[in-house]
Amino acid sequence: MSSKPAMTDRLRESIIAQPDVILEDRDLMRALIAANDRAMGGNIVDLRGIAMERLEARLSRLEDTHRAVIAAAYDNLSGTNQVHRAILRMLDPTGFEEFLRDLGGEVADILRVDRMRLVLESAQDADDPAFRRLDGVLSIAVPGFVAEYRRRAGGAARGR
Repeated sequence: MSSKPAMTDRLRESIIAQPDVILEDRDLMRALIAANDRAMGGNIVDLRGIAMERLEARLSRLEDTHRAVIAAAYDNLSGTNQVHRAILRMLDPTGFEEFLRDLGGEVADILRVDRMRLVLESAQDADDPAFRRLDGVLSIAVPGFVAEYRRRAGGAARGR
């Protein structure tokens, strides 16, 4: 006769009715595998247990990767929605001055940037009162400024 207490009928029936509860509980499965290893003795190596540990580690890495992919997808979707809202806001104004005010205000807020500027190449004098009214958002540059800026920025990006 064994000195260990027998499993109650109620517990046994519960396990038989819902075996998935045990299979999905990692701690319980580890305890059962460890008990089985102890019952086999010290001279036996159970390759199933080693394989199970490796599969658990691989599953854990896959779950981490899955969570990271879901988070990246959510961030991409959030960023896309943010850009769409900003573009729709930029399409609303009917006049150029209103467009520039929105660009420096609501559009910048939607994109969560501190400051936005529109660089306009023009031979016209930047001291013109029409330009000064919009000084916070509109910058006047000499013709060719943007091409030169792109050339320099491209060279810096390539390590020149």
